[in-house]
Amino acid sequence: MASSAKRRAVGLGENPEESDNSSDESPEDDGESGEDDSEASEEEIDEEVVVDFEAHAISNNDFSGIKKLLQQLFLKARVDTAEMTDIIIQQNHIGSVIKQAEVPEDSDDDDPDEVFGFIAMLNLTERKGVRCVEDIKELILDQCEKNASHSVTEQLEQILNDTSKPVGLLLSERFINVPPQIALPLHTQLQ
Repeated sequence: MASSAKRRAVGLGENPEESDNSSDESPEDDGESGEDDSEASEEEIDEEVVVDFEAHAISNNDFSGIKKLLQQLFLKARVDTAEMTDIIIQQNHIGSVIKQAEVPEDSDDDDPDEVFGFIAMLNLTERKGVRCVEDIKELILDQCEKNASHSVTEQLEQILNDTSKPVGLLLSERFINVPPQIALPLHTQLQ
């Protein structure tokens, strides 16, 4: 996405009024409100927030945070995220949640235990017959039918229905502004 010339100039550390790249098509030159918008944009661009994250064991207090992330993950799918969250919390020894390391007391945050991400393994074989697990299996098979050959879909269906060999689904979700570098330690922790 291209930004206006003024924003690019601010991003480069130049003064927008002194920049030769200023655009004639910018509507910000028409009035005083454009200057206010430009100043607000400068603050947004120049501000950097440093936050440390830590992995914690999953607990009952994490229900709403995990559910919110699951709703984000299964946005248009018919999956009971509340039931899935309950299962993840019941097996809290497998997985962890990402939280802010230390929340200062003068912070604006309403919830110091806010979940920024999580990783968990859902055993699809043990939970056979549970509605949310069956919904997940159906979703996976539907996507496989759309994107793979019929033989691959049949093979996957056999694997999902074979109770002699356990099948797990790795769930890993985080907010978009949480750096991806946190994924490796979380995956390592599952081993």
